[in-house]
Amino acid sequence: MKPKLPYKKLIPISCFFLGSFLILLGIGCTKDFRDNDYYKNEIFDKEYMGLYGEWRLIESGGGFSGGYQADFDKLLIYKIGNYKKMRNDTLLIKGIIEIREQTSYQLNIDFIPLYAIPTSSKWVKFIGTDTLKLDDTCIDCNYHIFVRE
Repeated sequence: MKPKLPYKKLIPISCFFLGSFLILLGIGCTKDFRDNDYYKNEIFDKEYMGLYGEWRLIESGGGFSGGYQADFDKLLIYKIGNYKKMRNDTLLIKGIIEIREQTSYQLNIDFIPLYAIPTSSKWVKFIGTDTLKLDDTCIDCNYHIFVRE
């Protein structure tokens, strides 16, 4: 008669724990950024509350060569400071907005993506109530112009 080896019972138990961990990890990664878990209070002053909403890209350019084109066509900004970049209704990047400088006459923000490298900060400029311009903070860098959806 062969002796029973105790490690055979450990294999199914370890598979159970590994499987449970992977399932919980998958559920945790599907959480939507619109849950407002990143900031407890509003991050923008009242002058900049118009930033929230869905914005369609109508023009991008700049850079030293002048031929810069954005790789997205929509920017969605949700309370409180969450954003998504979309192309053809497909999510490209999501993350949070971090304020670098906010006064009554200017706003400088960073788009901090989840799972990607942050880009340069942007100066926010409203052109009327339905047009938004984001300028990089360096000289002769990129810009984006959006209209409200």
